[in-house]
Amino acid sequence: GTETSTAEGIEWAVDHGADVIVVPLQFYVGTQRLSDAVTYAASHDVVVVATAGHTGDNEVVFPSAFESCIAVSSTTSDDELADFSNYGPQVDLSAPSQHIWSTQPGDVYGFELHAWSASAAAYVAGVASLIRSYAPQLSAEEVRQILINSADDLGESGWDPHFGAGRLNAQRALELTLRPALRFEYVDP
Repeated sequence: GTETSTAEGIEWAVDHGADVIVVPLQFYVGTQRLSDAVTYAASHDVVVVATAGHTGDNEVVFPSAFESCIAVSSTTSDDELADFSNYGPQVDLSAPSQHIWSTQPGDVYGFELHAWSASAAAYVAGVASLIRSYAPQLSAEEVRQILINSADDLGESGWDPHFGAGRLNAQRALELTLRPALRFEYVDP
C-alpha cells in the first residue's frame, strides 16, 4: 500500500464503525494525508495500533511515529528485541513476533522464525479489542493507558526505546479493565 491508500483505509474503517485499527505497514515519510487520517481516527475515539517497523533501524516508522498511534516493537519468545524490529522514542509497547507458535501454509501450525513486526501490532490490537468489548465505555486513551500500565517491564527499568513500557500482558490488561457499572431498570410487565 501507499500512504494515500493507507490513509483511505483508516478513514474507511472509522466511517464503518471500527473501534480498533491495526496498521501493519511502514512508511519512512509521514505525509500530511496519513497524519490527517490518524488524527481523524483519534478524533472519533478509535484506537490505532501500528508497527514500529521491521528493518531493525533505530527509527520508528509512520504511522506509528504519530503521537496518537500506539507504536509496537517486536520481541522474540525470549523477551528480547527481535533483530528486525525498529525502535526509538515513540515506542509505546512491545509484543511477540519472532519464534512464536503460529499458523503456517497448508493448514498447519509451527514456530514462526522470521515473522514481521505486523504480528506484534496485531497482538496489541487484539488485546485492545478485548478491552473495548469488555468495557465499551472506555475511551481510546483509557485503553492505551491500560495497555501501557499492564505491560511487563523489559530492558532498562521503566520506559525505554526498545520495549516502550514493556511487553504486552493480556491477562493483566483485562484485570486492570473496570467493568461497566450495572444498571437495573424496572420494567412494567
